[in-house]
Amino acid sequence: MLMVFLWTALIAAFFYYFFVRPLSYWKDRGVKQGRPWWIFGDNWGTLFRVHSFADMIQYVYNQCPGTRYSGIYQFLLPTLLIRDPDLLKLVTVKDFDHFVDHRPFIPEEADPLWGKNLFALKGQKWREMRAILSPSFTTSKMKAMFVLMAECAENFVQYFLEKDEDIIDVEMKNVCTRFSNDVIATTAFGIKVDSIREPNNEFYLMGKEATNFAGFFTNLKILVYFFVPKLAGALGIRLFSKQVGDFFTNLVDKTVKMREEKGIVRPDMIHLLMEARKGTLKYEENGIVDTGYATAQESDLVKNTNGKPPRNITNADIASQALIFFFAGFDAVSNLMCFLSYELAVAPEIQDRLRKEVRETSEECGGKTHL
Repeated sequence: MLMVFLWTALIAAFFYYFFVRPLSYWKDRGVKQGRPWWIFGDNWGTLFRVHSFADMIQYVYNQCPGTRYSGIYQFLLPTLLIRDPDLLKLVTVKDFDHFVDHRPFIPEEADPLWGKNLFALKGQKWREMRAILSPSFTTSKMKAMFVLMAECAENFVQYFLEKDEDIIDVEMKNVCTRFSNDVIATTAFGIKVDSIREPNNEFYLMGKEATNFAGFFTNLKILVYFFVPKLAGALGIRLFSKQVGDFFTNLVDKTVKMREEKGIVRPDMIHLLMEARKGTLKYEENGIVDTGYATAQESDLVKNTNGKPPRNITNADIASQALIFFFAGFDAVSNLMCFLSYELAVAPEIQDRLRKEVRETSEECGGKTHL
């Protein structure tokens, strides 16, 4: 009887130390937190399909109203959720070099295409790539890319105008996803696709597969990544299928080769990284301070390299950075467009006001609506 009691106490102590105690990490440090579940933390709703991912994010965000930041848990991992926009910009832009190294997710040797992207790099490699990518989000670079985005938008609108119908039934998620796909294709990968008129184009299909995380085995894979990333590396578990990886890698190889041979220049991510590789990346010193949350000041870390690339940038690096743009924006942009469309549809007065502001801005700026 004593042995049973001792074993029970030992198991209970083990469970508490490894699965309960970690969930008081933020509370012990005076940071407000919600009520995470044992083992699963704040991820339980998404894991058990009780909430969508968007609902889960909104739920944890609203747990601690009135605070600049709060504590949440990705399973047992304590994570700081920043709520204040000014603090967020300090962390991600102005003082980004003080907040390095994301949590290891997938070892580079297991999936090189993922392992070379900005969110997977660590230490000096992360600093260098982050510095190289910073110019992508300055006001000047965003203005240059706006031309490419505008072409996609005009094509998108023209498709529906050609139908010449008073009422058009549209599945918003589908068309917004295709629009997002085309924008990312032209700004990140430097190619033009028309996913509205050519619904089964290869770029769109490969993108859909790369961002599809439905299914039991996919969820099991993600659990292995979170809890035992070393095992995922040892087993060679890839985030992207070989077909997806080969497609995007070959696409970048062909694009880079064609541009080098024919001297093609486009204001996109591929061109930016090619310039960085050659040491010809230029930085504008026009004295204008970027104040928007969608733009960032060019990093002093890059400027101090005197035009020389801080690391040898390979085609694999370029493919990895371009793919993370697709990975991060494919669903996010289309979901935002869907929510925006819904809000405008149920609030006609806001829709009219927005239309008026767009027209006034377009007339004032001569059609250049990014000014």
